[in-house]
Amino acid sequence: TRDGESTVYGWDIRSNGDLFEWNGQTISAAVGFEVRREEITDVPSLDSRARFENEYLVDVYGFGSSLSEADRTQYGAFAELYVPVNDSLELSLAGRFDDYNDFGSSFNPKVGLTFRPVEELVLRTSWSTAFRAPSLTQAGVKLRTTRASFDCSANQAVADLHCEGDGSVRGNNVLELGNPLLRAEESESFTAGFVWSPTKHTDIKVDYWQFEHDDLVDTNMTGVLAQAITDASLRHCGLVPEGEIGIAYDEDLCLVTDSAGLTIEEQGANLTEILDAWVAFDDPRFAELPLFRDHVLLLDNTGTQDVSGIDIDLYHEIEFDTGFLELGLRGTHYVSYERNKPGSDEIEELVGTFRYPENFATAQIFWSTEDWYAGAYVYFTDSYQDDISRLRGRNIDELLDLGELDENEQRTVSSWTTVRLSAGYYFENTTVRLAVDNVFDREPPRVYGSARGFDAYNADPYGATYSISI
Repeated sequence: TRDGESTVYGWDIRSNGDLFEWNGQTISAAVGFEVRREEITDVPSLDSRARFENEYLVDVYGFGSSLSEADRTQYGAFAELYVPVNDSLELSLAGRFDDYNDFGSSFNPKVGLTFRPVEELVLRTSWSTAFRAPSLTQAGVKLRTTRASFDCSANQAVADLHCEGDGSVRGNNVLELGNPLLRAEESESFTAGFVWSPTKHTDIKVDYWQFEHDDLVDTNMTGVLAQAITDASLRHCGLVPEGEIGIAYDEDLCLVTDSAGLTIEEQGANLTEILDAWVAFDDPRFAELPLFRDHVLLLDNTGTQDVSGIDIDLYHEIEFDTGFLELGLRGTHYVSYERNKPGSDEIEELVGTFRYPENFATAQIFWSTEDWYAGAYVYFTDSYQDDISRLRGRNIDELLDLGELDENEQRTVSSWTTVRLSAGYYFENTTVRLAVDNVFDREPPRVYGSARGFDAYNADPYGATYSISI
């Protein structure tokens, strides 16, 4: 059984309209105030709850629930001002203040400008900040069964103890613990661009955008492993006891000690010596400290992320006596994608690396009439680097033997281009649509850094697929 209740009480008052005339233009405004109360309880029965008493193993296979109890009260006030400075220039100003009783307050402004020097051209820009409060579940969850990864490329000491010195990424079963001290995620955004319509059938749109994110909420297993090297309270042989957090190691690891006779659970233990003792004692397949399961990790504000890019959207229509020929091109170019490595302050540039192509584009050509249409889309995904550095050393040796890596032990994942054909007919009361995706049955590029053998974020393995809708 699972007894849960979520309640939201909300009161708000708002007003909008014209304020006054200025410089021959009408100034408009909107203001508002709101109060919100949220409460959540989620109480599963004990047999579906991961607990120390049942070794964190849920009795119902494939099912697990977490105990959550939390509440909060929020006050918010906002105002927006629209100012047409003259016939060509428009200014918008906005601001919002929020106060939460559990994590604090936040003020977020926004400024926007639109300038039309001639009828065919619009220049626009905006700047704003925003925030996302931690959810009630993130603040109040007791233990939630999930998965977490740690990145050995972010910390060499962690790599030497847990990844045989390699920069691989490992996944583990963990129990996520809510944190009432979480801060809000915050962001700052800036956009600038233009829309040019040289003819009534042509539109050219170009926009630059930039988003900066701070205090992203997540579990940070890499950071906990690094902290555990010097903090014995985070090291446990077997299951993590109830009420504590940290890393669960194989229970037998406490059978070995360092040269001073200390086990891994004792403060001051030399983990490198314990690893050597474990290898001599157990002769494991991998020379690394053996992790158990269900590490208990506290949700935290783990890092930053800065993304910027350019969007283009070109459209041209040619009118004939019998129909229209439509031509289009849309694309995104990533200028930068910087993010701190999990468990580290080191900033990595992701553009062109694994799963982050630098360019995406879609071209289209369609013929349309009042009764039917037919045409094609061409989808392009740029090439990028394979995730070779995070493989085990023996895997890298195998790829070198196969001749798959260059002189720098890198590999480029090839670009991927597919074609979609689409057609439709409009009857009096019925529309029929036909489509063929990936017409030429292109396989996704091979990716050695993915467990699937291909990048599921930027490609798919389905080949040519056919659909009809009526």
